[in-house]
Amino acid sequence: MKNLLTLTFLLIATGVLAIGNYTTNDELYVYAPSGLKLRSTPDGETVLATIPFGTKLKALEPRKVLPQIKTVDGLTGY
Repeated sequence: MKNLLTLTFLLIATGVLAIGNYTTNDELYVYAPSGLKLRSTPDGETVLATIPFGTKLKALEPRKVLPQIKTVDGLTGY
């Protein structure tokens, strides 16, 4: 049981860290069950469009540094 908990923790931690690091042309997927909401500004309330869960996206620019963590609509992420 202890090994299963350790493995689960490592998988979750690795997944969270991987979100912040990608290179140009990497394939990324929308992970939020409610979809990725594109807003007029990072903290804006206006939703311009929603990309559905599971949609494959391609990175246009690399990201090597973890951005600030925020909570929007009850979901915490980068």
